[in-house]
Amino acid sequence: MATAAAAAGDAFPYDPDHGVIVCRTCATCLVPRDCSWDSHLRADPHRMRGGVLQAAIQKFRGYELRAEEQLRRKKPDKGKPCKPIASLRAYAGYHCTQDGCGFCTRRLRTMMYKHWPSSHQKKASATARLHPSGESDVYRAEDDAEAQARVVQGFEGSRSARVPWLGVLGFQEHLRGLRDDEIKASYALPPKRVLDGDTDDDDEADPGLVRILVAAKAMLRDAYELCNDTSPGRRMTQQRANILNEFYARASGKSAGFRYFKNGSTLRAYFAKTKQLLVYFFTVPTDMQLRATDNIMAALCQGDGEEAELALRRAIRRLYLALICHRVGGEPFRSPVLSFCAMLSRRAYGHKKGKDGGIVARDKARLPVQGTWEEPGNYNSNLSALTWTAQLILFDYACFHEQDDDRVPDLLQKLCQEFFQQLAETPFGYMLQWRLYLFAASKDSITKRQALWPLDGQTIEFQGVELRMDQVSQLVSAEHSRARSILYDELLLGAADLAPMESWKLRDDLNMDDFDGSWLTGARNAAFLDGAEHALLRRIRGGAELPRAFLRDGDRGGKVVCLKAIDIYEAHVQDFLGLLIPLCQVPAGPPLRAHDLLSVTVRNTARQRHIFLWEKFVMLYVQYHKGQEQSGAYKDNIGFLPKAVGDLLLTFLAYVQPLRRVFLRRKAPGALLSPYLWSELDGSLWKDERVSACLRKACARAQVPQFQTAWWRQVAASITKEKFAPRERANLGPDDAAGGGEIEDELDLVHDLVHLAKMSNHSFYTFNHAYAGTTTLTLSMLLHRSHRASESWRTLFNIGCGMARIRRPNGHTEAELLTVARQLYHDPDLRLRVPGQSAAMLAVLGPRPAEQVIVVPATGFGKTLAVMAGAVLDDAGMTTILILPTVALRGDMLARLDKVGIRPYVWAPGSGRPAPLVIFSAEAACTQAF
Repeated sequence: MATAAAAAGDAFPYDPDHGVIVCRTCATCLVPRDCSWDSHLRADPHRMRGGVLQAAIQKFRGYELRAEEQLRRKKPDKGKPCKPIASLRAYAGYHCTQDGCGFCTRRLRTMMYKHWPSSHQKKASATARLHPSGESDVYRAEDDAEAQARVVQGFEGSRSARVPWLGVLGFQEHLRGLRDDEIKASYALPPKRVLDGDTDDDDEADPGLVRILVAAKAMLRDAYELCNDTSPGRRMTQQRANILNEFYARASGKSAGFRYFKNGSTLRAYFAKTKQLLVYFFTVPTDMQLRATDNIMAALCQGDGEEAELALRRAIRRLYLALICHRVGGEPFRSPVLSFCAMLSRRAYGHKKGKDGGIVARDKARLPVQGTWEEPGNYNSNLSALTWTAQLILFDYACFHEQDDDRVPDLLQKLCQEFFQQLAETPFGYMLQWRLYLFAASKDSITKRQALWPLDGQTIEFQGVELRMDQVSQLVSAEHSRARSILYDELLLGAADLAPMESWKLRDDLNMDDFDGSWLTGARNAAFLDGAEHALLRRIRGGAELPRAFLRDGDRGGKVVCLKAIDIYEAHVQDFLGLLIPLCQVPAGPPLRAHDLLSVTVRNTARQRHIFLWEKFVMLYVQYHKGQEQSGAYKDNIGFLPKAVGDLLLTFLAYVQPLRRVFLRRKAPGALLSPYLWSELDGSLWKDERVSACLRKACARAQVPQFQTAWWRQVAASITKEKFAPRERANLGPDDAAGGGEIEDELDLVHDLVHLAKMSNHSFYTFNHAYAGTTTLTLSMLLHRSHRASESWRTLFNIGCGMARIRRPNGHTEAELLTVARQLYHDPDLRLRVPGQSAAMLAVLGPRPAEQVIVVPATGFGKTLAVMAGAVLDDAGMTTILILPTVALRGDMLARLDKVGIRPYVWAPGSGRPAPLVIFSAEAACTQAF
């Protein structure tokens, strides 16, 4: 512990003059709080844990540290020299020369054009003497250009500059002359902490508006409960869903009901867009809007009681209904809804304010550029959100207005026919027409922000991030090594005697639908899984050091598992699951969406699981996809993990999950472990944002450019188009059209299949569905195509070569190996032939054995010694396999082994007898049984 504290003192020196702790590695000061120390030391690049972490924090507590406010008050006078703090990063900058002003900045433009005019009422021209070469003109021109970019311009200057869809919808004329910051401020929601009631600062937002937005959210949630399948008050039926979506049937000729189910993240985004409409309504007042808000203002004046909140929700519902049922004739932007839609068409990202009220410059490399329009396809998602919530509000109003449930469909029919169809001159009549136009326009447009390839074809660039092809395998290899280290060192408690689960020797039934069933319950795997369920628990109870770490005396006598030890173990589990994210997203094939990946389950529930074993590979079979919310249909997506990654996952499920189940029952008696792979111990599922966070952390550890899910999905699509032929692209994505000849071959195959079906006196439908079984036919083809796709993907990036199963170190020193050699030959004076023989034995059996060793010795060198030493050493049941090319050589080897007392086993097909040394012939090693 003293050594850890000393190391912390070296890496984090204390400056007694200023009362601060400096991190040498990060070149920054540490905030003087325990929680800040803990988070900083746990994060990269320090990653402190356990006793080392506690020792460092304890050392920090012994220092006399100044609070942040004290440091600001004690700031040295700008006129006096200030000695830099050792190890702290220093920046070049400017400070204001006015008396009594302590403003500092790194940007001269900020000083000239922001600080001086606002704080000292001086124009930038007063500082022209600082810029003798006309630099001030350059800065002023840049500011003028930036200001012009933030104002909506017309298209009269150039016919080539026109954007057709904006002209059709009339947005550029409606927004002409408005600044981007005005547009954004017109519908910006108050901060989340204000809406959640986590602050008492009334200056951050209007309290009345905050109450309205909170009530609107509650009203929308109540409306969604009327549609939710799990709600006891559900009143949605398929007939009512068809009435709400009748406009879709008219436009497309297809019958599809209102898709009322939405994921939590989608629901929050849709409700946020509807609340933005409410903010816009109150922020940009008109005579009509002032009259419409009378009821809401009256409800606000009733107080904060439950009755007042209900009255406020009813008033908000009536306001939303008035916005929907508003006839606008030939002037669409008379409607606040359509005016709000025009605002959403502009990329309006203003400057952000810092904590001190100052302006923080935008990071142009990461934030969208000001002064641009949305793409038609991206913009259409805003209209989809508003359309869906309007349907929800109409249904909520119908259910509230008609207490007689039988009359709800009639009222819905009347409202939708009058106000919610394409031919109505109402806000959503226009919006539905716009959507039809934008769908057609987006199909004909080419996405501007695409990944680009240089001429060498080995680097891809997208959104300012450049990734080389070899960096993909570098990322996977680094994460695999780290995941394996955490699994064997932390989760398996350093156990060297546990047999790893390997996909090549396990079997699975793809049609198993037993509840709680998986490959772990299959009878064919019983021999390999015998004792695995309780292996770690037995190790905790019977070990030397582990009982002290995990077990405590219970209140009623006996030993119980320590809750703190459970939390520490679970933290390692979550770290391992975080490492599995890039190992499943990158090498298996084109990546899934975050929510699709996090839907993976490890055992059967009401639905079949998503992790299978097929042809000696671990397979992820995901059926959920984002479009399911609209189509209601599943989409098969199969990916195969590299063998090394799959074996880690299987070992985790076989050994660690049973121990987690025991730990969970200790913390919550009667609780069951979640079937989802990416879940906490208490059953809560991972948020979608954690997938991107795990990818960014993985990139930082592997020292490759950082990216997240959306970026990798876009780049993966570009890689598929650039690097694979049409036939291979068909494997990677079934929606990708193949060449004409291949399509003709596919049609010929279908015609042959139809002919064969007719020969059996069955219709093709009956043959394919009732007798042959669609699942058997299409699933087999899908598995083969998905396997080829995963193999092609890994071959492209050369993934898997550096991820062979790592042998655990034997830990034998040169002296121990020499002792074994002397015992074998009964010669106490025997010496290893150096340097070759000693180096070869250490490479194979030493403390740090190599993954692959090639020894090319001369005759009589003593190469057999490494084989014999490995056979007699006690290495927790490890087996040495010796393959001999000739029968004569095998006879000589058996005689030599017999002379030193080693009894090898000569393998025969079908045999599974364990032995420390097994001899194979070269012919036997080439058989499938081997």
